[in-house]
Amino acid sequence: MYFVLESQGLDCELYHAAQVKALPGRPKTDKQDAVWIAKITERGSLPSSFVPPEDIRRLRTHTRYRRTMTQARTAEMQRVEKLLEDAHLKLSSVISDIHGVSGRAMLEAIIAGERNPVRLAQLARGKMRGKIRQLEEALDCSFLTGEHVFILAMMLAAIDDCTARISELTARIEQLTEPYWHQIGQLDAVHGTGIITAQDVIAEIGADMTVFPTAAHLVSWAKWCPQVARSGGKRKGSNATGRGNRYLSAALGEASMGATRTDSFLGAKYRRLNKRMPKRKALVATGNSILTIYHALLSDPAASYHDLGPGYHDQRAGARRQARNHLKSLERLGYKVTIEPLTPDPRHQPGPARHQLTNPTQIADAAPRRRPLPPAHQRIYFRTRRCATRRPASAITRTSPLRGRTPADLLNRCCRYRVERAGRTGFATAMDHRRGTRRMDYCRWLCG
Repeated sequence: MYFVLESQGLDCELYHAAQVKALPGRPKTDKQDAVWIAKITERGSLPSSFVPPEDIRRLRTHTRYRRTMTQARTAEMQRVEKLLEDAHLKLSSVISDIHGVSGRAMLEAIIAGERNPVRLAQLARGKMRGKIRQLEEALDCSFLTGEHVFILAMMLAAIDDCTARISELTARIEQLTEPYWHQIGQLDAVHGTGIITAQDVIAEIGADMTVFPTAAHLVSWAKWCPQVARSGGKRKGSNATGRGNRYLSAALGEASMGATRTDSFLGAKYRRLNKRMPKRKALVATGNSILTIYHALLSDPAASYHDLGPGYHDQRAGARRQARNHLKSLERLGYKVTIEPLTPDPRHQPGPARHQLTNPTQIADAAPRRRPLPPAHQRIYFRTRRCATRRPASAITRTSPLRGRTPADLLNRCCRYRVERAGRTGFATAMDHRRGTRRMDYCRWLCG
């Protein structure tokens, strides 16, 4: 319905059904519901869903199918490795990529009927020539059967078919992305991002960043910002990012993994975060930064990416933070370090000279310093007398509510209070008992 209305030249807004249902005040009938949706659209009560333009949607159809074919080819390659393991061919233990030039030549020779390990090992090319003896041991075809060869031939044919389709899709995608070559070039300059990744990102979020006011909106829409659910001061759930666009997530994951292997700001950030959090969380944080960079580049056509360098964080961090990080690194190695600045700050009082590097097993830990507690203040109704003398009867002033009362009246009043409380509630509570007892004690003290 949205595309039909859009084709007629109407400016439409698309809302998420769950957000519309959660908004209070929704009527039950369809007619009133339509009027209510028109009102919330006029008021701007709900943010509309992101729908890319038609040319981006056509590009997205090709890029998503290319990723699907790439995943199918990868799955078929993994089945080939499993088939070789079943035939006791340990080729993957010697060759990192069995579908490279050397590995593919050996597999085709096996399909052609070659079973001699020496001849199969001689098909190695380049650096693989240094592993001839290991290849001869791994290419023992004693347990290889005709069924294995038949299935292997079909798997290699399926891999070639997927490769051909991926090449056709790539050629078609290059034609569709001609208007966006400038934006793709901007994204390609980011570490970890290639042409294919840039094409996938453009196909998912488009080139117009006005639909996302800030980079935080884009990151939140892509679900690459961890959600921390708290209830009563405790974290609930796994604090995951949620389910977003899986095609965009796949592209960001590839870019993050590629950036971690570089000597750049993004690579240094991942390595710094990976020391104190799991690998997946560090990758999400790196992808968050990459997506923020994408938003900045696509928002300004004249912008270009300049890497801040791997030492940017250390330059921005203060001297104390850097010292603390180095101390923690030494503590992880099993040392206890105390330091003293070479040029002490005159604003602070200089402490004792401590510049010794020792092993924690050789010295005992110092006693921890405790913060002194504030002096305790006694409450009024627990305050005791400072002297043993009794208070005279004249101490009852004119403004006191006890003026003119005798000790017997005061005691009777306290006892009557306790009896009335017990008769009204059916029982005397512990608080009533303590309150009446304090009154009786106070009266006895006043009256001597």
